[in-house]
Amino acid sequence: MAHRVWRRKELILRTASDQPMNSLHTVPHAATDTRQGYDVMWIRAALIAITLFAFAPARHYGFVNWDDPTNFINNVSYRGLSWGHFRWFFTTYHLGHYQPLNWLSFAMDHALSGLDPQRFHLTQILLHVIAVLLVHQLGRRLLAIYFTYSPRRAIELGAAMGATLFAIHPLRVESVVWLSARTDILAMIFLCLATLAYLQHVAAPTGRIPWPAFLYYIAAVLSKEHAVVFPVLLVLIDVYPLRRIPASFAFASPPCRGIWLEKIPFLAVSIVGAANAFFAAGSSVSSLEQSPLTDRLAQIPFSLAFYPYKTLVPMSLSHFYEFPGEFGLSHRWVLMSLIACGGSAGLLLLLRRRVPGLLVAALAYVVILAPVSGLVQRGPQLVADRYSYLACLPIALVIAAAFVRRFEVVPWPTSMSCLIVVTALVVRTQSQVAVWKDSETLWKHAIEIDNHNATAHALLAYVHTDAGRLDEAIQENLTALRIRPTQPGVQRNLAALYARENKLDDAIDHYLADIEQSPSRADSHYFLGVCFERVGDSDKASRAYRAALELDANLTLAHLGLARLFLSAGYVKEAEPRLRRVLELDPRNAAALELLAQLCANTGRASEAAQLYDRAIGEAERLNQPQAASFLHDAKNRLTASQPSH
Repeated sequence: MAHRVWRRKELILRTASDQPMNSLHTVPHAATDTRQGYDVMWIRAALIAITLFAFAPARHYGFVNWDDPTNFINNVSYRGLSWGHFRWFFTTYHLGHYQPLNWLSFAMDHALSGLDPQRFHLTQILLHVIAVLLVHQLGRRLLAIYFTYSPRRAIELGAAMGATLFAIHPLRVESVVWLSARTDILAMIFLCLATLAYLQHVAAPTGRIPWPAFLYYIAAVLSKEHAVVFPVLLVLIDVYPLRRIPASFAFASPPCRGIWLEKIPFLAVSIVGAANAFFAAGSSVSSLEQSPLTDRLAQIPFSLAFYPYKTLVPMSLSHFYEFPGEFGLSHRWVLMSLIACGGSAGLLLLLRRRVPGLLVAALAYVVILAPVSGLVQRGPQLVADRYSYLACLPIALVIAAAFVRRFEVVPWPTSMSCLIVVTALVVRTQSQVAVWKDSETLWKHAIEIDNHNATAHALLAYVHTDAGRLDEAIQENLTALRIRPTQPGVQRNLAALYARENKLDDAIDHYLADIEQSPSRADSHYFLGVCFERVGDSDKASRAYRAALELDANLTLAHLGLARLFLSAGYVKEAEPRLRRVLELDPRNAAALELLAQLCANTGRASEAAQLYDRAIGEAERLNQPQAASFLHDAKNRLTASQPSH
């Protein structure tokens, strides 16, 4: 009986929804009246509470050694709100991205609490709460249009359910807890605002162009480059549920011309934003040699299938999914994904008339995911949980719509089932949040998920190195090399570790391997020279230093190394220009000041030597090196005592 009632209501809905949105909004609808029925404020309060509860542990976390050092610890350019800092925000392509509003938010965090990671985490959690509230409001608006004659209660609860699943799903953890991923949250906030403003414009036009939506869209693009797909999403919304553009592909009909004209400013920003994103990415975009076309084609269906699957089965989540060995179109994961995508596409086409919103949501998902689906590959990751933050919004809206349908038929079983799902997701999300407690926990978890993850082993080695556990760091690096002999940076890291343990022959072997893998790396040539110098092979050390200077003529350490070799061989005339070049590049280089002071003292230039000793002493005191300062004082005193009195 309930099914027959629903079918009759669905027939009424279809008849009414054949009209464009403007005519729909002339029909009173209980769901648009916020003064009756359920109190929306209570629902919003519950959303805030459950989101804060799920992510509260992250409030006390610190930085992790995955982009955070480059973005925050070692980067001073964002620390301030002066015009110079704003110029940097809007001109930098730091790490291959153009995200000025993202940097502005970090600058505000730093202005409030300095380099306190807890402030950064708190801001990120609160931004996620704002995004959740906007997703809820967007769900209310779209469900009210889609379910024109459904009860207000069902729509309000459906929107709340969709927003809750978006808020607390374990796939959200990476974007909320990883500070370097804040850009996803900011983009979601502005895209939701832009969509809501667009819906308001359609319901009550105030001009030909929806300028509020346009301005929010610009803010979204300035937060994350992937927001450039928004004009396509507007067209999909116009097709359904707004029905401003007919699904019969009569796009050029006279009623549609004004709709296309209003999209021109959006399209212009999209083109400029996409071009700027390619320019910003630069060499970080993988070449066809690094990422073959067949691998990229294989990555697309895998990406499309991965996020819906993980939405339904949020297990074995990792912050870093590395490409498996022999990945390609014939890989079993890809074949399974192709079957899943093909079957889903066929089902969506069969249901396109009965449930048109499902097909539009699927297309929106594909459009949002397209920039990170593998077509333009950046980095070594196959997929990433953070990519789901924007792409899974259509999935959340579909779940909200499914809730409305089921709630009207069987309200209490539907509500209880959703309550169980939400409880399970909160538990699972808090477990995933704990993974981000520190760098060691993070990378050990990635290895638990995939023991053949070479990148995880290599970055866990960094953690052991920082903690002084050099033997464990060496073992992790060796494991990374066994998994992937070409893993970037591992040869160099192993060489440095062996050099610290005074195993210079092993260090030399790994520096040579690193240079063979990356010949243009000047610092590897320099450190190779240091190792040769330490074993007493001056000729090979000199060649290594010169090779480093051919790659980077301003590498002060290589100039200093050559100066040391010249001085040890007694070639004072050759050493002095090198030392003076070092001081041109780095006037505060304490080692160069000391060596040049000794050189001047030995060649009878006592006055200049005394001045250089004074500068060197000043640098030692500035660097809080009392022993070095005392040694330099003694050297200067000996120089002064050796001079005849007048």
